[in-house]
Amino acid sequence: MGFFSNLTGGDSRRDIRRSKARAEGLLTEGYEGATDRYDEAFDIFTPYAEQGQEANRLYGQAIGLGTDAEREAAQSRYFQDPAMQSILGDKSNALLRQLNARGSTYGGKAALAGARVGRENYEGWLNRLMGQGQQGGQYAGRQAGIRMGQGDMTYGFKSSLAGNEINAGNAMASTRNTGINNLLGAAGTAANAFAAFSDIRLKRDIEEVGALPSGLPVYSFRYLWSDDLYQGVMAHEAVELFPDSVSYTDDGFAMVNYGAIS
Repeated sequence: MGFFSNLTGGDSRRDIRRSKARAEGLLTEGYEGATDRYDEAFDIFTPYAEQGQEANRLYGQAIGLGTDAEREAAQSRYFQDPAMQSILGDKSNALLRQLNARGSTYGGKAALAGARVGRENYEGWLNRLMGQGQQGGQYAGRQAGIRMGQGDMTYGFKSSLAGNEINAGNAMASTRNTGINNLLGAAGTAANAFAAFSDIRLKRDIEEVGALPSGLPVYSFRYLWSDDLYQGVMAHEAVELFPDSVSYTDDGFAMVNYGAIS
């Protein structure tokens, strides 16, 4: 059956299917591996992007871009921060020490100096929030770039699969006339004579696809035991034109000598 399958293009079609499956397997392996690396890279930036998003939200609320309640909450967060209270306390104490050394009390210019210290620290806090938000935006931009890269990769992956499908389809189509062409050559050359199962009882999915010069119809079909598509003649028709071309197995199934049908 291997010789007959090769003659009618069955072996070529199997090779095409195997090559297509291997190519798709390698493409899929590469795609899945690259997807994992993309996801890992994306996750590395996630904490920084989230921190930046939170800082940007808090900065906007503190400068009044939200509701009055949100602004009050953001400002309270600054003043209630233990670290910030410690810094403000240290600076206030230092200012009081300087005033005491000069024999001054906390009032007038001293009060203005204290307010300036508080304002400078508050503005510094806002600047840090703004900087953190900008940095988070940069990390979010990198994540967006990663997702765009994944999108491009997915498009390329699907395009490659589609290209393989088209190429395999074209290659498969090119084998459909192999059987007729080879049968035509076999019919005119005794050296190419061989016997193949041509009993209609062993075939399914039968469809006429052409004819030999003698007028003997040629069909595409599948054997009962195979999903491969073959091309050949039917023994019950060949015996009418070429009685000597048909022989029979011990089980009574007809075989055609393709070298004898000319």
